[in-house]
Amino acid sequence: MANVRGRDLTSFVAEACGKIEREMKLPPGYYVEYGATFEQLTSASKRLSVLMLLAMVLIFG
Repeated sequence: MANVRGRDLTSFVAEACGKIEREMKLPPGYYVEYGATFEQLTSASKRLSVLMLLAMVLIFG
């Protein structure tokens, strides 16, 4: 768990993920999961992408 101040969440998670992959070797069966606010952010971004595509189709249709 971490609090992010002075940065955007996406770049923080991308940097953390890169460092974890480079510097840590997890034993078989273990994994790192990014949840909470980041999980909600990615879900909302996916939904927004679909809605933008649908809006463009409706506008040009």
